Amino acid sequence: MNNVVLGINGWFERTHDASAALLIDGQVVAMAEEERFIRIKHAYGRLPFNAVAFCLKQAGITLDQVDRVAVGWDYRKLYDLAGIREPKLKDLAEVYFPKKYFHYKKKLKIELISHHLAHAASSFYLSGFSEASIITLDGQGEDSSGSIAYGNDGQIKVLSRFPIKESLGYFYEAMAQFAGFNFDDPGKLMGLASYGKPVYEFDEINLTKDGYRMNIIPRGSSGLDSSGKISKTWLRVFTKFGPKNVPVAGKLDFSAKYKNLAASAQKTLEDVALHLVKLTVNKTGSQNLCLAGGVALNCSMNGKILRSSLVKDIFTPPFANDAGVSIGAALLVSDKKPRKRLSHAYLGPEFSNSVIEKELRKYGATYKKVTDIEKRVAELIACKKIVSWFQGRMEVGPRALGNRSILGNPGLAETHFKLNVAKGREQWRPLAPSILAENMDQYLEQSSLSPFMLLSFKVRKEYRRQLPALLHVDHSTRPQSVDKNVNRRYWRLIEKFGKLTGHEVIMNTSFNGKGEPIVSSPYDALSSFYSNTADCLAIGDFLVEK
Repeated sequence: MNNVVLGINGWFERTHDASAALLIDGQVVAMAEEERFIRIKHAYGRLPFNAVAFCLKQAGITLDQVDRVAVGWDYRKLYDLAGIREPKLKDLAEVYFPKKYFHYKKKLKIELISHHLAHAASSFYLSGFSEASIITLDGQGEDSSGSIAYGNDGQIKVLSRFPIKESLGYFYEAMAQFAGFNFDDPGKLMGLASYGKPVYEFDEINLTKDGYRMNIIPRGSSGLDSSGKISKTWLRVFTKFGPKNVPVAGKLDFSAKYKNLAASAQKTLEDVALHLVKLTVNKTGSQNLCLAGGVALNCSMNGKILRSSLVKDIFTPPFANDAGVSIGAALLVSDKKPRKRLSHAYLGPEFSNSVIEKELRKYGATYKKVTDIEKRVAELIACKKIVSWFQGRMEVGPRALGNRSILGNPGLAETHFKLNVAKGREQWRPLAPSILAENMDQYLEQSSLSPFMLLSFKVRKEYRRQLPALLHVDHSTRPQSVDKNVNRRYWRLIEKFGKLTGHEVIMNTSFNGKGEPIVSSPYDALSSFYSNTADCLAIGDFLVEK
């Protein structure tokens, strides 16, 4: 074994979505987010000790067998830009691998990688493209909020960067706050946008021949993070539309104005993104497009780009958010790169039936072992039951992709209500389906494969009445295409459900409660199951009932 590279994201302050990833001979062996182990969503200001330990254990190696360590942030540059002296930068090994947690003898080689270059690498090197246009967009990296690059012959060349002041991520986050959400709930704003009309203009944002400009004047100091300063600036700008939305008796009420503002912000984001795609393709000559950065989780934007005539193919990794810079940094410094497109996100922990049953007994669960768990769960869902589903290796990234999911019947309008209740989610928020990959075009207009739930499509008219839980208010849906060769157990479940109901489609939302990360362990699954309203838990080959 050689060419072992460990990738890391996380720091003791400022950062979010701490994660670790392990590459061996150019292949992704393991990856996980720290939030799943410590049960704190986004793992703000945390180091990925548990994620690193998992990756090493999964590969059966120690730190002494790791050739290189790559971090998806250039913290030296970040602190220099902020004019701050940080003594912890002198000993990165002690920061990331303190001896009280890790045992090693060798001197570790730790490299700090530019944040947006790590984002670009996380997409390009896993896309399967030999050459591609690359766009990264998020809140901010060290001194930029996005970049345009070209990937070719295994190399990435950054062509231009966008300053932090021009951050599309911070613009969208600020509108989420103005609509009444938390700053880290941009996905809710995307869902709300479908209820409104894009009637408002943001004159502060202008398209230019080399990109775009935001004519705002942020005030105050930034330190390491400009999000507060820029978000406050945008919130002042947005007051021209009226007051910020605030909860009344703990509940948000969305008037037409806030729905229309959400739709207007979404359209502005899409317009800028399409403009950048056009510019990038013109610069590079490549209609293969790689996207990364938190903004690339916007499936409505991604769908618009795919359906435009600007690109032939698009790739967005399942961990487009900051969790992805751990694998991106590792890929960048690795001497070997993957040759094929990443086909799945099942890179986290898994648990055998024996381990699962031990936990079930330990906590006094009422359970039975089932010979054909897929068939039994298909029958339950066809009979209107909501089932928590815990199988195989945990997904990495913010979307549940059929291994840590809560499932329901798309043919019943009540399923939408029941799944949102089970999650403690607002009822206006959409849900997502899992569809057999070979049947995507049957149910969706202008469809393509979407293994990571990062594209939005319209549901065909003939299925809008038959599958009411599938639809968002604008008849769109954010599907996962399920490949038989990638996740056979989940594929078989959907196939068996189709034989019972006539539709090889199942509703899928992430297995977690309100404000929680997706479950990782059997204990997490039991804890979440007993606190939600799902009817059953299918965990390994066992069925648990309340």
